[in-house]
Amino acid sequence: MLARVHTQFRVRDAFRLAAEKQRELAIVELAGAAAHEINNPLAVAVARLELMREKLDASHEFYHEVTQLNDMMDRISGIVKRMGEVHRYQVRHYCGDVNILDLGGNQNP
Repeated sequence: MLARVHTQFRVRDAFRLAAEKQRELAIVELAGAAAHEINNPLAVAVARLELMREKLDASHEFYHEVTQLNDMMDRISGIVKRMGEVHRYQVRHYCGDVNILDLGGNQNP
């Protein structure tokens, strides 16, 4: 009877481990899919913003704002690129009791 109990514990642990690995794989796949879906419209937005900036003279009232937007879009592009490069599930502490998927960068979200 004791052997059956130990066997049941091993089976339970194996199922738990398999479920965790499946969850980790799903998270990695989701990060890649999200990166792909975000990247297409983001690339268009970045290109159009760059065209707008090129058309503005540096003295134009919106040149500084457009330049700041372009810098933020570049930052977002970098984050999306790192999302697409996630190959293993690893988290890092974010705030309080919250952990987030580690994208391999040292930048704050």
